[in-house]
Amino acid sequence: MWCRKGDALSTAANYEQAIIWFDAALKIDPNSLDALCGKGNALRMRGQYDEANSCFLIKLWPLIQNMPSSLAYKGEILRMKKQA
Repeated sequence: MWCRKGDALSTAANYEQAIIWFDAALKIDPNSLDALCGKGNALRMRGQYDEANSCFLIKLWPLIQNMPSSLAYKGEILRMKKQA
């Protein structure tokens, strides 16, 4: 429920509110892949690259390091941070 609302808000480019909903989901399950990915993406879209990096690489990385998409997330954050 929390992540679905966060996803809907992110889709509407309401990233600040989306982060609040993803944080609520993380209070319930701190290892929620959906909430960590959603929050990281919302932070990335707001230009908060260090915070997004924290979500993806520090919290999420141990859970997904063997998934092919994990390297794409890591690369995208580093690319966007360099362009900022």
